Amino acid sequence: MYICQIYFCNTVLYSSKLETLVSL
Repeated sequence: MYICQIYFCNTVLYSSKLETLVSL
């Protein structure tokens, strides 16, 4: 359960980083 939460958080952070790079 805890691992899934970490994976989900990492996925969200990674997605937001990609969006930031694309916006640049």
